Amino acid sequence: TDQTKPTFVEPIDFESYILKNKTLIQNDPQRELLLYPPDDVSHVVLPRKFRTVHPNIPHSAEAKECCLFVRECLKSYTSNWTLIHYKYSAYSGSYLELPKILKSDELKDEVYEVDTDADQLDEEMSPKHDGVTKQGYLMKGPEVGNDRMFVNIGSKSFKRRYCYLR
Repeated sequence: TDQTKPTFVEPIDFESYILKNKTLIQNDPQRELLLYPPDDVSHVVLPRKFRTVHPNIPHSAEAKECCLFVRECLKSYTSNWTLIHYKYSAYSGSYLELPKILKSDELKDEVYEVDTDADQLDEEMSPKHDGVTKQGYLMKGPEVGNDRMFVNIGSKSFKRRYCYLR
């Protein structure tokens, strides 16, 4: 069988891309999504504090005789700590941290006026409790914000609708 080796793709250097395409990004309507605050990431090197008087790690001459894995382990115990601090991490998060809305298991049946009988519709519209109920025709006219409001009052541009008010 003949197998081909996958091609290695270099990741994009984000900082150099921003510098090369600065004018394009500044004119982009969604530039807030592309740019990140320059003061967001800070790099701090903390010196390692040793808690013992005598180091329990061998000197560098003895460590050079060891294999590479042991040397890297020793280096991790003796090197300074590197801390990356994200200033705006409190304002970020993942999709999983969003509040969860519980879905209702019980869905109501949708009933349309076209599907119901006229008698059933009248029963639903009739008052079920004691209270003031008004019913009758309502005249719907043009909007009052119009400059020609008084002209419309004299004309017959009103619509007549039968309504129930509870």
